[in-house]
Amino acid sequence: MILLDPIIFPSNILGLAALIRKLGLSGYLTLPKMTRTKKFEFASKKEALDHYRGKGMFSSWDKVFVEAYVDTAIEQDTTDSYSLCCSPEFEAQIYEQVPLNTWSHAPKIQVPVMVVRGETSDMFYRNAGKKMGKKIQNCSFVELGKLGHFLMMENPSRVIETILPFLKES
Repeated sequence: MILLDPIIFPSNILGLAALIRKLGLSGYLTLPKMTRTKKFEFASKKEALDHYRGKGMFSSWDKVFVEAYVDTAIEQDTTDSYSLCCSPEFEAQIYEQVPLNTWSHAPKIQVPVMVVRGETSDMFYRNAGKKMGKKIQNCSFVELGKLGHFLMMENPSRVIETILPFLKES
């Protein structure tokens, strides 16, 4: 099993997430709020590509991956309207429903695991990666410098070079 910068939070953040959920405040978190307000309708795929290229999470992506995102994540609604396949509301609800029991499952994993983290990731914390290495039998943790959460879109060759030896051994 290979996990590429998985969104698995440390226990202290999960505790805070549980409290926020219990108080009914999940919708006030930055990520769901931003997601609900993002642009999701476009006049054309070209407009969508121009909108995403070089901005936000796409700023570190290779050009070909931004184009692939637009080709697969934007669909034509009507003859003159295109929109994201996943509505911002649905995406925001996913962010509000962070699984709170992740760590209870880790020791049950019985297959070799490689966890790869992007050094500048803001979605997967270094201490969570190290903890996974301790909780899962036969688990290795690797951190790739100067890459973020979307490491496969930032430097696919480097990621492949990192995981290939693990695949050959397993």
